[in-house]
Amino acid sequence: MAEPQDDPAAAVRAQLAGWLDEVLGLRRQVRRACPARGSAPPLFHDAMLEARGCQDRVEEILGEAQALCGSARRAAEAAREQAEDSFDEASAALRRQAVRRDADYTTGREREADVNLQIRPQRARQRSLARIRDECDEAVTRIRDAYFGINGTRQDLGRSLGYFAWESTLDR
Repeated sequence: MAEPQDDPAAAVRAQLAGWLDEVLGLRRQVRRACPARGSAPPLFHDAMLEARGCQDRVEEILGEAQALCGSARRAAEAAREQAEDSFDEASAALRRQAVRRDADYTTGREREADVNLQIRPQRARQRSLARIRDECDEAVTRIRDAYFGINGTRQDLGRSLGYFAWESTLDR
């Protein structure tokens, strides 16, 4: 198996996996920090601060993942354009040749297959980069979901603190 530094796709996958592991760990950390119902207000405040720190880190990771995703999208588009250009060049070269192969005429589909075989490395690179782009998109979506999950938990903790403040104003 290729080492990540030798294979850019493996390096990107390793980076995404590392980020996803960290983000999911932060999400679990926020869940564990949430106090039980009926706990004292300081515990809710501490949990809210913990959630804010985790949310900040997830936001940093999200920004880095979005930048990587943008790079992957541009690389995939450049590979697609290069494969199309190679197809056009190979097609033009094939058109200059005779349309007979052995004793038979060749069909358009046969000539297209010949061109596709000539540009196979470019198409393979295009497909590989498209897969990386899709994996980046998926990772960004999962990181964004975790970000909003942490944000929702933080808001719930804030509402709980607001409830404590409201409850303390009641005459009993």
